[in-house]
Amino acid sequence: MRKTPSQGRTSIIYNFSSDYILREQYRDPSIVGVRFGKLLEEMPLLSRVSRPSSKPNLN
Repeated sequence: MRKTPSQGRTSIIYNFSSDYILREQYRDPSIVGVRFGKLLEEMPLLSRVSRPSSKPNLN
């Protein structure tokens, strides 16, 4: 059974406002912002998490 993109959507929410440790891991003190490089490094991992059935169907 094929899914439309909206049916296969997965959201991952980073609770920076309530999780101090998470916020500190992503904080970039040089620009008082977010370390976008860290987010980009995690994108491949997040895509694997969001597609648990990414194995080819051999049936």
